[in-house]
Amino acid sequence: MTRYQEEKAGLVVDDLNGVGAKKVIRGDFISKIAYEKSESDILTRSLVRHDPDKLAKAINSIL
Repeated sequence: MTRYQEEKAGLVVDDLNGVGAKKVIRGDFISKIAYEKSESDILTRSLVRHDPDKLAKAINSIL
């Protein structure tokens, strides 16, 4: 939470209930690795990062 406040970033709000989406899959897909911005990176990026292994497992389970 401290990093979000330092970056003046807002929390992600799950507002997808019944908004035309056919199926929403919720789960713990957040990476445990903290994102560190490179000094050469001029873009503003979100602090939240997805864990590619967790995402791959979830995608494979629905295919």
